[in-house]
Amino acid sequence: MKSSLPVILRAGLCAGLLCGAICGFAANPPAGAIALRGEFSCGVERRLALPYSGTIAALTAEVGQAVKQGDVLMRYELDARAEMEWSQAVSPAAASAAEADLAAAESEADLADAAVREAERLAEQKLVSVQQQDQARRNNEVARARRKAARERAELERQQLEGRHAQLAELAGPAGKGAAESHSREIQAPLDGVVIWLAGALRPGSAVEAGVPVAVLGVMDPMILRAHVHELEAVKLKVGDTAEIQPLALPGLALQGTVSRIAWAPVPHNLPEPSYYELEIVVSNADHAIHPGYKADILFHPAR
Repeated sequence: MKSSLPVILRAGLCAGLLCGAICGFAANPPAGAIALRGEFSCGVERRLALPYSGTIAALTAEVGQAVKQGDVLMRYELDARAEMEWSQAVSPAAASAAEADLAAAESEADLADAAVREAERLAEQKLVSVQQQDQARRNNEVARARRKAARERAELERQQLEGRHAQLAELAGPAGKGAAESHSREIQAPLDGVVIWLAGALRPGSAVEAGVPVAVLGVMDPMILRAHVHELEAVKLKVGDTAEIQPLALPGLALQGTVSRIAWAPVPHNLPEPSYYELEIVVSNADHAIHPGYKADILFHPAR
């Protein structure tokens, strides 16, 4: 699986703190070069949680596995409370009540229309007063307003019910279709990526509360290098500049990346301290050799 979205390599260079820790080609950078230390992480991450509390039935993905959008990561069974919440969410009761109110409002408006026509007919024959005719018109206006409100409410209830059905069907996956007949649900991958984390205690039979993260998906190709750069060095860099990168865990691997962003506002700091600016560098990682959390040395040659 390959994706065009980035993973981020975060680098923080704090004056005096990292100068003794930098090693490799950045230990003694050439004159005019800029050396940083960074850490890889996913530029796009999605934390996944159960929308309803339940018990894990099966794990169908593992850490490090590449997945496609829609792939099933795990299956779970709703507990009794969650099943009740699920049933209430897909219940048509509110929509049915709104439809009944609309039918009553339609009937009331039809009667009010007929009453106005009858008042107008009798007025022509001088059989009703002007006040009675005006009252029939006011009653008609009220009935029409009630009918309009009832129509809007019924349409809103229909849309909300359809939206809840669609949302729950997406959350449940194929195993959740026919919610009234089955307690089984699925967690599916919301995007193409790699499973970079599963909850440590997650296994078949585990009880999980709604909203508690159970997995994290990350996009790992290409990578992005995020660094905090001293203000005196930030002015020497620009979008499009090339950086040399050496992952510490893979000393034989020499990479290159391209600056894709340099922040205009500094990272938070105390006033007497120098300012540091965040930058990002795109780095290819097609084989997923670089994992989130890997450290790396970074070297710029702005004078070249």
